[in-house]
Amino acid sequence: MTARIKRTDSPGESASEASGSSPVYGSGPQNFLDNARINARTAAYPNSAAETAHVAAVDAAAFDRVHKFEAHLIANAEVTVVHSRAVNAEADDISKRLYDLATQVQRGRISASDAAVEFETLRREAAGMRGRIVKTLHQVETDEAKVTDPYNHAQRIMSKMPVQSVRPLNPSAFM
Repeated sequence: MTARIKRTDSPGESASEASGSSPVYGSGPQNFLDNARINARTAAYPNSAAETAHVAAVDAAAFDRVHKFEAHLIANAEVTVVHSRAVNAEADDISKRLYDLATQVQRGRISASDAAVEFETLRREAAGMRGRIVKTLHQVETDEAKVTDPYNHAQRIMSKMPVQSVRPLNPSAFM
């Protein structure tokens, strides 16, 4: 039996109302971290020391959650960098082989038919590399945007998670 999953975009409909016991994907807590931090700042406290301690603990709990996302982002970005270096090395190799072919043609060390066959091979490889370079560039730009603002990226990811899977912040661990 498969679970019924319903996406809700209605702000008035809570996730539990929309899905019963099924998880609701794409309707996680919007601005989860901001809301927790705002609530801590707007709550009533017996004195300023209690307020300062609680606000600091909520902030620490929120940023602890962000740091976990950030660690994954950095690991993924490092993999992308290694991959992009490999793609660039392959593109450089094609470029060098094309230059060597042109040099051989200019010096008369290769026949025109052999040069044409080799050129066509290099042209096909270069055309294939173009797609890989564009894809890699897109991945680098995507990773850069995520790593540049891990806080908002973490909030965006949490908003896409099933509501039941997002644990509340535990500021008491930071007091």
